[in-house]
Amino acid sequence: MRQHPHVKWNIKRGGRDAPTPTPSLTPLPNALFEDAAYPVKWNIKQGGHDVSAPTLSFPPLPSETITLGASAVSVSDPPQPHHGHGGIGMHVQLGMLFTMKSLFPGALLPEGTKLAHDIGAAPPLRFASRADADAVPFDYNDLDAILGRFGIRRGSKKAAQVAETLLTCGEVTAAASGGDSGEEPRTCATSHEAVISFAASALGTSAPRAATTVVHGGGGGRRRREEPRRYVVAPDGVDRIGSGGAVVPCHPMPYPYEVFYCHRPSDAVALRVELASVGEDGDAALGATAVAVCHMNTTMWDAHYFDMLNARRGEPICHYMPQSYVLWLAI
Repeated sequence: MRQHPHVKWNIKRGGRDAPTPTPSLTPLPNALFEDAAYPVKWNIKQGGHDVSAPTLSFPPLPSETITLGASAVSVSDPPQPHHGHGGIGMHVQLGMLFTMKSLFPGALLPEGTKLAHDIGAAPPLRFASRADADAVPFDYNDLDAILGRFGIRRGSKKAAQVAETLLTCGEVTAAASGGDSGEEPRTCATSHEAVISFAASALGTSAPRAATTVVHGGGGGRRRREEPRRYVVAPDGVDRIGSGGAVVPCHPMPYPYEVFYCHRPSDAVALRVELASVGEDGDAALGATAVAVCHMNTTMWDAHYFDMLNARRGEPICHYMPQSYVLWLAI
């Protein structure tokens, strides 16, 4: 098996962990925070009943055609399910979701699929320790104070992003405190320490390993790397990673500093997918080594996913994890 991509989450100098900058409380740039590539939850329950609506609220998708393997599916604005007092649109970035049966060498991703960081997004800073993060309010009831602390105008799109993250993480905290044994382990981690602690606990290991997507090509750091207009799955480009046990995907949430929604889904398989460029961009230097997670049992997922992918309820559905996402493995 080829070595899977990984990221070192702690850097030691002279035998000690290097300090991580504490987020500045000065006003932030005007750019929006980088949005999630897809909803963090595939189904939501209210009062013990499934509700066909994702947790996060975004504008509906524009009409577009998504190519899945050799087939094309026309996707237009989906019907708006109701949650609370308003409708919720399902936001999924182009090319992120696909059926497992459509993942094979030679399969084309939709033109315009982007796996790199969003160059227009405000880069988040990171709290190193849980104690430092816990000293900053992180509750929807403190929304006004949080917006003021980070110089975010109330009523702005950035304020809406912050509010959505706080509401989602409030649901996570409430579910965890309720002790529902049927719920998968999940958390909103507001620090480097909290992410690693959750991954270690959920995977039953003292040293979880992080795997991330790597985009090959020009650029560096948080600048958007050069990406081809279209990716294709390379020959012999699909490998399973990890020991076949549990995995912990961590999704970045739009917020002034780094917040991850981490969970341990049941019946999930982790893959490494080598992607090459096609067409005029067929340069060997361009492409990506992508991390993907396949959910093998989608029986309880929102109906919109099956409509979007022309799939049957219950069949395996996968998603790529863009560059800012982190997958944790037991080895």
